[in-house]
Amino acid sequence: MKMMINKYEPVYQQAYKVIRNMIIQGSLPPGTKLVEGKLSLQLGVSRTPVRESIRRLEQEGLVREKTVIKPSEHDLRNSYEIRIL
Repeated sequence: MKMMINKYEPVYQQAYKVIRNMIIQGSLPPGTKLVEGKLSLQLGVSRTPVRESIRRLEQEGLVREKTVIKPSEHDLRNSYEIRIL
């Protein structure tokens, strides 16, 4: 699945959105190891935007140590409370 690159939005943000949607939709189920090289080939971008996307997903709590996790209800509640603030 190659991305359609929008030149008005940074590539790492576009890659982030695609990877995040893949996690939410279940294309990347919990326990899946995120490999930068594989994802970069799949998305048609370099490894740098994929690396930045994975870091952002780790900050959001969807990924831990480059592995997709299944957040608990408590984790989800905390992340949304922080966003509200």
